[in-house]
Amino acid sequence: MEENTEPNEKSATFKIETATPPLPPGKAVPATLDADSLDASMLRRLLAAIKAVEEAGSTDRMLRQAADELLELVPGAAAAVALLEPGRSWVRLVARGEASAPLEGHRLRQNEVKGLLEVALLDERTITNDDCLADEYAEVYRLARLGKGVATPLRWQGKPVGVIGIFRQVPNGTSFESAECGLLELFADGVGPLLGAAQRLSELDTALKSRDEFLSIASHDLRNPLTALRGFSQLTVRAIDKVPPGQPIPRENLLNNLQRVIKQSNSLDKLIGKLLDVSRINTNRLEIRPTLLDLGELVREAAERCMMAVNTTEAEEDKPAEQRHHLHLEIEPKPLWGQFDQERMEQVVTNLLDNAVKYSPDGGLVEVNLNLLDQNTVELRVRDQGLGIQEEKQMMIFNRWSRIYSPREGEIGEVSGLGLGLFICREIVRKHNGQISLESEPGQGSTFIVTLPLSK
Repeated sequence: MEENTEPNEKSATFKIETATPPLPPGKAVPATLDADSLDASMLRRLLAAIKAVEEAGSTDRMLRQAADELLELVPGAAAAVALLEPGRSWVRLVARGEASAPLEGHRLRQNEVKGLLEVALLDERTITNDDCLADEYAEVYRLARLGKGVATPLRWQGKPVGVIGIFRQVPNGTSFESAECGLLELFADGVGPLLGAAQRLSELDTALKSRDEFLSIASHDLRNPLTALRGFSQLTVRAIDKVPPGQPIPRENLLNNLQRVIKQSNSLDKLIGKLLDVSRINTNRLEIRPTLLDLGELVREAAERCMMAVNTTEAEEDKPAEQRHHLHLEIEPKPLWGQFDQERMEQVVTNLLDNAVKYSPDGGLVEVNLNLLDQNTVELRVRDQGLGIQEEKQMMIFNRWSRIYSPREGEIGEVSGLGLGLFICREIVRKHNGQISLESEPGQGSTFIVTLPLSK
């Protein structure tokens, strides 16, 4: 498809006439155009384009408007724009134009040099390329014959917050001239702060909604054990009150009620403990008291104790054998000495195992592997055969108040809990100079990976 370069009513006054030769592929573009060198009509169009982006509304609409306006300023077959997202290694492209279909929704990988957009983002400068089809990213460009392009980073408060680029098809599309690249830079300078601020406001709005949801969940989850405590206590009082003076008290009923009281008290204690831990983390008061411990022994005892507690619950005992959870331990045979806080590390192991059980409702094997990576580093893996987690949600799962649930097809499910466990685990692991990560696929289960340093 030949590129349509016919001027329209909106862009007729902005056709750039220049004798500047095209820039060589993959080279940084010198700043050759500024507001002082624009004629009045082009300056008005540039300002109108920036204003249209500002008034577009939501962040997603602003991104699409930015791509549309760029195509009006600089003729091309496709324009693409993306905003970085904290905590993610990739972002999705928003693309517009007659040849934009292969770019729309494509994942732009950060920290990987694949194509024009990634190079501009990583190098934090404007980049042109007259042979995009030769890039590692060529499979996307080739689908629409996008052979020539220019890209520049979007900045806000002096930092890159995204990238914007425009492409022309080959063999008919011409190279981008220096003046066109300069116009792209001026447009990016105008819309970068708008998009960065909009994204920040969206993040704050999401955080406020998460806080409100958390308060609602916390109130509900705290009330449940309190209600149960009250109910079992009342039943116990009534059972005692019904016994005539001098008659023996029904010991079995009282013991059952008191055991339930203890169970609900433990649940309440865990919930309050998580809230206190989050408060300590927020105020940088989460204390780690390390002592020299054998991590292998610690993990073995914590895992066996946790799975014993799981297997003795009423819910587990009521399941047929094939739907129960089974533990497989594989621990490095030699001692793994390191400076660890025993209580906190047991908290990490228990939380990972609790999640493995919770998110594998059909039972199955729960594997715990603890092995040396090298002489000074150990790796803990906790794997389940459960529901798995979608890739776009995996980076969120370590955030506070995240309650990720992957229902099976055709089902809608709820998972109890405050969404704080993995956030607390991450902070505990960090305090031990370690890292925690996740590998997961929907329907294939999840594997949580913890790496920790050992004592030299």
